[in-house]
Amino acid sequence: MEREINLLPRALQHARNRRLYAARFGRLFRRFGVALVLIILAQFGAWLFYVSLLREVSNQLAVVMPGSEATGQIAATNQLLGSFQRQVTQQVVWSELVSDILTQTAAVTVTSIRTVDSGRIIEIRGETASRAAVVALQEALAALPWVERVEAPLQNFTVGPNAQFSLRVQRNESL
Repeated sequence: MEREINLLPRALQHARNRRLYAARFGRLFRRFGVALVLIILAQFGAWLFYVSLLREVSNQLAVVMPGSEATGQIAATNQLLGSFQRQVTQQVVWSELVSDILTQTAAVTVTSIRTVDSGRIIEIRGETASRAAVVALQEALAALPWVERVEAPLQNFTVGPNAQFSLRVQRNESL
């Protein structure tokens, strides 16, 4: 405590300070005790919720799967989940990359964009008045970081107004 002018005798001053500190520690311990009780009650409530949830799941499993069929149904479900997992990991999401493609197509008119070969390749079809625009588009697409290869069939180099073209863009598998 600060130094203050106090006319009480030394013994009474010390007793007063002890009472102040004891009161402060008492409030601190009461708050700590209340917090501890609340934590214990929350843990008990979570445990009760877990037990009731476990009972509910057990009851539903008993109704849905009779004992002998349970392992067969679990195996079939796991096989189905495994096939879903394989499908998700092999799926190529082109919607995120289409904006990159469309920003490169200023000098040409794109008529269709579709995926082929199980979604590993995207095919771009369109029209252009200039073959140079098709070559520029091919080079711009090849420069994108996620593109592994751009294929341009020889029919892209036919001459004529509004000649059609097609490009096949393959995504880099490592990205």
